[in-house]
Amino acid sequence: MRISNCNLHRLVQKLGLSLIAAIIFLWYPADSKAQNTPPIKVGSEIDFPPYAIVDANGHASGFSVELIREVAAVMGLSIDIHSGEWNDILLEFKKGNIELLPLVALSKQRADMAAFTKPHTVTYDSFFTRKGSQPINSIADAKGKEIIVMSSDAAHEQLAASGVSVRIVEVKTIPDAMRQLAQGRHDAVLVSKLIGHMVLRKLKLDDAIISGPPINDYNRKFAFAVQKGNTELRDKLDHGIAIVRATGKYDAIYGKWFGDIEPRAEFPWRKIIWIIIIICTVLVLISIWIQMLRRQVEQRTAELQKEVAARRVMETDLRQSYEGNKRLLDALDNVAAYIFIKDMELRYVYANKLTLELFNCTMDELIGSTDARFFSAGTIEGFLANDRRVIENGEVSEKEEETMPKSVGKSIVYWAVKRPIYDAAGKIYGLCGVSTDITERKRMEEELKELNKTLTDELVERRKIEEELKTYKDELEDIVAKRTEELTEVKDRFRTAFDFSTVGVAITSPEKGWIEVNAEVCRMLGYTKDELISMTWTELTHPDDLEADVRLFNRVLDGEISGYIFEKRFICKNGSIVFSSIFINCKRSSDGSVDYFIAILQDISGRKRMEEELKRLNINLENAVVEETQKRRQNEQMLIQQSKMAQMGEMISLISHQWRQPLNAISLTVQDIKDAYNYGELNERYIQGIVDTTMGQVNFMSKTMEDFRNFFKPSKDRLQFNVKCTIEELVSMFEELFKKSGVDISIEAKPGTILTTNGYPNEFKQVILNLINNSKDAISSKHETGPQGLIGINIINNEERDKIIVLIKDNGGGIPEDIAEKIFEPYYTTKGEKGTGIGLYMSKTIIETNMGGTLTVRNVDGGAEFLITLGISNFECVSPPS
Repeated sequence: MRISNCNLHRLVQKLGLSLIAAIIFLWYPADSKAQNTPPIKVGSEIDFPPYAIVDANGHASGFSVELIREVAAVMGLSIDIHSGEWNDILLEFKKGNIELLPLVALSKQRADMAAFTKPHTVTYDSFFTRKGSQPINSIADAKGKEIIVMSSDAAHEQLAASGVSVRIVEVKTIPDAMRQLAQGRHDAVLVSKLIGHMVLRKLKLDDAIISGPPINDYNRKFAFAVQKGNTELRDKLDHGIAIVRATGKYDAIYGKWFGDIEPRAEFPWRKIIWIIIIICTVLVLISIWIQMLRRQVEQRTAELQKEVAARRVMETDLRQSYEGNKRLLDALDNVAAYIFIKDMELRYVYANKLTLELFNCTMDELIGSTDARFFSAGTIEGFLANDRRVIENGEVSEKEEETMPKSVGKSIVYWAVKRPIYDAAGKIYGLCGVSTDITERKRMEEELKELNKTLTDELVERRKIEEELKTYKDELEDIVAKRTEELTEVKDRFRTAFDFSTVGVAITSPEKGWIEVNAEVCRMLGYTKDELISMTWTELTHPDDLEADVRLFNRVLDGEISGYIFEKRFICKNGSIVFSSIFINCKRSSDGSVDYFIAILQDISGRKRMEEELKRLNINLENAVVEETQKRRQNEQMLIQQSKMAQMGEMISLISHQWRQPLNAISLTVQDIKDAYNYGELNERYIQGIVDTTMGQVNFMSKTMEDFRNFFKPSKDRLQFNVKCTIEELVSMFEELFKKSGVDISIEAKPGTILTTNGYPNEFKQVILNLINNSKDAISSKHETGPQGLIGINIINNEERDKIIVLIKDNGGGIPEDIAEKIFEPYYTTKGEKGTGIGLYMSKTIIETNMGGTLTVRNVDGGAEFLITLGISNFECVSPPS
């Protein structure tokens, strides 16, 4: 029994695949424990045709579902398939409730999500748009558009990660996306081209929506996904896929779901066999044709007399020749080269099918045409010259020719072989050309040439660099040797500085042990170097300082700080305490961990003793200051009282003046009682009137005494008080005295002025009395026979409204410039024996020392003006409107 080459190839292929499957079955037997283990939970989508769907009975179906069932069957795995929307299935997988997903597109974004098998299918995505709208050929073309994607799908992830400015519209399924696009909403849908066409066919939207070309930004390699770390299940699934492929089950499942949509590419054995048969047939026919031509010549020469018979033979031969030529032309149409024939005028008389397709014309349109019709004018001169040499000289031309066919619009390089065609008489009547497209080969040759040039240049440069490196190496060796010598010298100097430093220097470990110490550390702590190295610094730290020191040390270990400065106490070997200021820094390894610590210790015990002594001296000094301040306060109070007593005479005179009128009234009332009795007018009504009048005069006298008593009583505590009200109380007490001296006093504060301050109101009254008394005396000495004396008191605030300013202005002629700076000095007076020289001094002391304000004086037109500045109390009293 004979077997064709094609059948033999298929038989060998099937035997090989079956052998592979048998080996896999023997090497990876089905798990005998599968029946005793719970089924693997598998999650499948409900609407992702043809990969994953739900059939009419509500069961999971589709290519990926059948494939996972077949793989599970050959590997002896029990599975339980659940269907749902992709988002829900993916969420359950991430939670660990689903163990296996049969259809997941591989991507960088999902690399850490699961463990993946080798891909079982590959597909490409396209942008689907409405008919009549501009196609989108890449993700970059989608900039500024609204693109619909299935939520959490590979297209969604790739579009979001692309960085292109698009508005992403998420939907649950691909059919939802196609419906929205068909309704005129948004610009395009990004999905697998295969799946998109299946959904459009199912929804009958083929006439409304079209797809663009497959995009080159990415492709979808679908694989099985299992939980991260479950490599055993992943490996079993990989083996199962290999078995299913080897046994032909994969092809059957693929053909079932993709057969009418995406036919699988198979090796074209049948086509190749037919091409071989055709070529053999053509060769046989050509040989027969040549023999027949020879026979015709012999018959025509030998049998000229038998014209009728010769004609019949000739007709038979011509018919056979035509049939043979037709077969030959059909064979030439299937050759992968451009074949053509030109006449002596270089007009086309024949071209094979590939040439006609290049020229985009029919045979009838070709015959009689020249190259000017099919090629750009600038590209035909070279190969026309070759054609003329072939026709005119009988040369055989084998050259590269670069032309630009008008139908293509770009330059193409051909390897053109052109030979002259001779008739029976040996005369040239045309040329036959065979051209092969070598454009890609030329491009690769140019790239190789350029690459070779680049490599040559790099080689030259590399040799140059090697020479330079050799020179640098020699120089570097000299530098290293010199640097090594310098480092050795530096090391020796460092060792000397370390050992003989006047401060303690130590190197400690992250475990708090001593690694290296110098002599000063040993002297400070009283231990030898060997004793310290066998201990930790925590053992020598005073318990009260240990916690804070360890806390800072741990912060350095954790990388929060690089070092710290800390004062602590060490316990020496003899039990004594030494105060030390330590500076800690660390040296870290390349991984960031601490390698060792450097500690600098300085004995500050002497400084600490001095600090304690200074603290004791400060306490004594503070006590002395408090005591001196109290004495000064008492002296000031005494001076204030002396100032008040100095004015006592005037005040007693004022009191007597104040009492004279009510005493006169009481005297007249008493005298009237006798007359009333004599005239019989003494009754209850009269008695009540006498009592009321007398008590009114007595109350007036009592109030006068109380006001003066309060004035002379010192203020002990700082109080909030109204400056204007306090001045008015004082002036009311002494108003009669000033009027008697011919002086009028006016008090003014504009509405809204802040008037409340903190201080001592009675002392403040004393200051105001001193100032207006000085003004009265100045006025009296100048205006003995002159006009009326005036004292104006104006209360204002500064611009920032944080100060109260009291301006006391008189028309007493002012203060001589030579004594203006002396009037506030103690015991300085211009009144001779009448003055004490303490009034203005005490006034300035009260305002500036006791109340934190200022008191100054200046000359103004016709007199002097005293300025008192006080702070404003937090509780503000504002002058009411006039």
